[in-house]
Amino acid sequence: MSYFVVVAEGGTERRVLGPLLQRWLATRFASAPGVKVHSASGLGKHQKLREQLARLTPDAPGANEVIAVISLLDLHGCGLTFPPSYWSLKQRIRWATRRIETGADAPRFHHCFAVHEVEAWLLAQPEVFPAEVRRRLRKLAVNPEEVDDLDPPAARISEAYRGALNRAYEKVRDGARLFGRLDPEIAASRCPNLRLLLDLLYRCACDFGVEPLPP
Repeated sequence: MSYFVVVAEGGTERRVLGPLLQRWLATRFASAPGVKVHSASGLGKHQKLREQLARLTPDAPGANEVIAVISLLDLHGCGLTFPPSYWSLKQRIRWATRRIETGADAPRFHHCFAVHEVEAWLLAQPEVFPAEVRRRLRKLAVNPEEVDDLDPPAARISEAYRGALNRAYEKVRDGARLFGRLDPEIAASRCPNLRLLLDLLYRCACDFGVEPLPP
């Protein structure tokens, strides 16, 4: 069975990305590809793992079933030092993506950013949250990717949890439940960089020969 390899960071991503992306792929392909998530925290470890996976030789065990290796990092806290003249979000993403993909030097390797954290995808669909929390986050659903480094999505969610439920948001425990409720298509409609990731998965799968469902 063909599948994607996703290199991410953190316990939340390791638990939620596979099921989330596979749910979306199942709406697009007659026989949906699988998604295997590898996790490495820290920019150096993440880089080493993604480059190792991206350079799989064609004769490596199972390599002929790998559609693509996708690297996914939160833009917030990614550890990169951007050129001083690159102030806009688009400039920084373009520069960092080019740098990471060039470093991997592998045709089946692609990099994407979650802007500014994967929790922005949750903000795009307030209905996934408990009602008390939802009321405090609803206004952020219009442009979740504008919730930036100064007060990033996970911090906003944690603040809402403290105010509504008198406890912090737990990224792994709460995140697994919330991402399980998330409709990736709704999130992508409000998070342009998630849309880029989903479009990339679709394009790579089609190029690999996976049969898409009729429009």
